[in-house]
This record gives sequence, structure tokens and C-alpha cells, in this order.
Amino acid sequence: MRTALLLACLAGAAVAQPRRQADPDGGVPTSVTGRVVDETGAGVANVVVTLTDTTRLSGYVDALGCGTYYRQHDAVTDADGRFSAALSFRPNRAVVEKRGWLRFPSEIAIDARRPILITASVTPHRTWTGTVVDAEGKPVAQARVGPLNGSFTRTDAEGRYTLEIEDPQPAEFRVRRIGFKPLMVPTKEADTVVLKERRALLTVTVLDPATKQPVSSPFVQVAAFIGAERQGFCTAGRPEETSEPTMGTCVLDADPGLVTLRIDNVEVQTVRVTTAPQALTVTAPARAPVTGNPY
Repeated sequence: MRTALLLACLAGAAVAQPRRQADPDGGVPTSVTGRVVDETGAGVANVVVTLTDTTRLSGYVDALGCGTYYRQHDAVTDADGRFSAALSFRPNRAVVEKRGWLRFPSEIAIDARRPILITASVTPHRTWTGTVVDAEGKPVAQARVGPLNGSFTRTDAEGRYTLEIEDPQPAEFRVRRIGFKPLMVPTKEADTVVLKERRALLTVTVLDPATKQPVSSPFVQVAAFIGAERQGFCTAGRPEETSEPTMGTCVLDADPGLVTLRIDNVEVQTVRVTTAPQALTVTAPARAPVTGNPY
């Protein structure tokens, strides 16, 4: 019988009946109290605890007679980590949102008739702080700092950064700011990072091969190479899609030398670059027409 009803709900095969409401709350009225603490026993404030009764669906049913959802309620902990709720149902499960480096079991079985104690574990991590400056000691804002693969942060207007990383800790940070040569720095020496070598800034305007106007949509990827080494890259197209200020134009950087520009990985121009800023106009390669379903 239950199987037949479930199939009817899923397939919509049951005869539709007027929308009705059974027991409106589908459970036993219960007052729930509890506390969320960290490993030291200190309360964790402003954490959302979702209390759910998974033993039955709510009394609210649709036109096919199918229950719509489990009853649940979100409680928020106070400054001491405590929460309470007067509910019209008796929850048997709790889920706690992740908070910073605190981690909770994915789902916690509870007895709502007794005070609930939920203990978080702290993911091992470390907080790194430092400053990025140029060769003259001036702060470098918006420099990207972080391991080669993983989370990163950016420096503020004073060149300072703060970065929290989960264990195990990386051996090096990559420090990158457009206009400077990227630098790999041992993390033990990352309290003050000096970007000494500057790169040339290249402002590239890409023209559509058919209209000879700056490309709009779809956008194109522009990259600078010296030999097989990619230097910098950017995206040209509509400003709302590329975050660049001008249609069809973007800015990248490269070391001084003979630089090859590629658009969507197709070589389009080779130019000699110095440390002085340069503006270039190139034509995008013609795109092959798309036929049929590209997916």
C-alpha cells in the first residue's frame, strides 16, 4: 500500500483531490533547549541549529495526498552558545552550519526531551600575516598571496595581508601583482615580501575580424608568451563580462623581451617589449562556424 501511494505521488497518477490539511503540525509539541560549544567548552555564538523531525512528513499535503516536507525549525545560539525553541513537533535530528574553522557532524541524532549538547571540533590551521612592498619599500596593494594551488588572499592599501590555511601548511607562497614579476617565497620568509622586478604593462585592443570593431561577445582570451612560458593573460570583450573598463580591451603584463601574443591560443603577433607601458591593437583569428549541436 505504501509503495503504491509513493508511486502515485511520484508519477502524479493519483486522482487529484481538493487540497486538504491533516494534523497541521504533524508532531508532539516540545520545548527544546541546548548549547553549542567548541573543544574547550566555550559557547559558540550566532550558529544556526536546524532541528528536524524525520519520522514523519508534515501534515500539509498536496492535491495528490502527498506530504510535502519534514517539519523543521532554525534556532540561533546566543552569546553563550545557548539556544531554545518552543516547537509544535518533536525533532530527532539536528544539523549545525559550518562556522569558520569549527566543524560539526553532518547530522546529529538528538533526544529533544533532554538538553542538547553539540560539540564542535577545530580544523587544524594557521594564520599567516605579512606585508608586500616594491623595491623602494612602498606598499603593493591588491597583490595576490597564497600557495600555488589553494586558497589565497589580496593585500590591502597598506600592502598587508592575512591568510588562514588548513594543515598541512605549504612550503611556499606565490606572490603576484600585475606589473611585477611573480615571486615564489618560502612561507618562513613571507612576513615581508619584496617585489623587485617590474614587468611591462600591455594594453591590448582586440578587433573582430569581420567588423574591425573591438570584440564584444563572445569574449576572447589574450595571453603573452616568451617562448613556451606564459607571462600574463587577460580577457577582452564586453566590460560587464570581463571586468575590464573598455570594450574589447584588456591589460596584461610580460617580462621585457620578444613577446608573442596569443588569442584563444592562436598566435597573432610578436612584439618586442621593454619595461615601458605599451598599447597594441590586434585582430582576433576568425572563428570556425559552429554546426550542429556543440554539446
